[in-house]
Amino acid sequence: MTGTGEMPTPELASDHAGPWWALATPVGARGALACIVLGPDASVALRRLGLPPFDAGKARVVDVPGVDQMVVFRWEDSLHLMPHGGPAVMGSVIDWLGTRGFSRRADPSPRALYPEAGSDLEAWMLWTLARAVSPSVIPALLAQPEAWARPGVAFPGPGDPLSSEFRRLVEPPLVVAVGPSNIGKSSLLNALAGRRVSIVADEPGTTRDHVGAIVELDGLVVRWVDTPGLRANPDAAEAAAHDIAMTLAPHADLVLLCSDPGAEVSEEVAAKLADGVPVLRVGLRSDLGPPLGGPEVSVSLRDHEGLGGFAGAVRTRLVSDRAMQGVDPLWFWPPALWRGP
Repeated sequence: MTGTGEMPTPELASDHAGPWWALATPVGARGALACIVLGPDASVALRRLGLPPFDAGKARVVDVPGVDQMVVFRWEDSLHLMPHGGPAVMGSVIDWLGTRGFSRRADPSPRALYPEAGSDLEAWMLWTLARAVSPSVIPALLAQPEAWARPGVAFPGPGDPLSSEFRRLVEPPLVVAVGPSNIGKSSLLNALAGRRVSIVADEPGTTRDHVGAIVELDGLVVRWVDTPGLRANPDAAEAAAHDIAMTLAPHADLVLLCSDPGAEVSEEVAAKLADGVPVLRVGLRSDLGPPLGGPEVSVSLRDHEGLGGFAGAVRTRLVSDRAMQGVDPLWFWPPALWRGP
């Protein structure tokens, strides 16, 4: 927190001449409908689309032959087009807008994209909400306008640690699992993902290259990388794959040092990872006995014990309960994009 009690200064949106369109829903976002904003004048936009005028606050269903059937909502100064969100449909809609004289606005401000917002902060809240990957971000993010408006509050800066934690709910953090061969790392990932992501076998060295998946842990979505197992005499392919995977570890938000009752990460490897990288020690196959290495959390996939505690341990190591609650004002937007409300 800066503790200055002064609100940061907003950056002004750049001007854009002529009729324009911009995407309010991020590229690749899930959902049946997409949202395209047309500006800067709703009346002009309606004429260019060949639609009869209607009042602000009203919506119409429009059927464009060969393009799509879509909802058109009018604001005072802009239109929201809501076509189906498939890539082919979106391509047809964008081509159609081009024939109507609209050009893409590459740098729209959130206020232009979300005219329903009552302030710049609310507009950035909606912008962030559309891009957030973790479902638990929603109540905390919706509480932010009130948190920023509290009298006497100490406003955060872009480097505020609590805000950095919170932004992991928007952009998934990177989790890298390392450990000896054949101790159940791949089985753990498969159990968390709810599907077969990694090949599971009793043969050491089965995971020859790193395998990634998007998984949700206690409300936090993470990018999980399962690295090849470490063993005493790896062949050339395993050694090369392991070297590639280990290049990810220095960039991880959290490294999981995995062990089981019969094997653990060597002190040499652990020392390489410990330099500036947050670590969580995880014991696997705990039904076979106490895992080695002094794990902070243990899991038995055979008995389905410890998965909830493991997920909670990873989440709290990456995003604290305080950050999850959103009771403090947080710098939830990317620091490079805006200076503040």
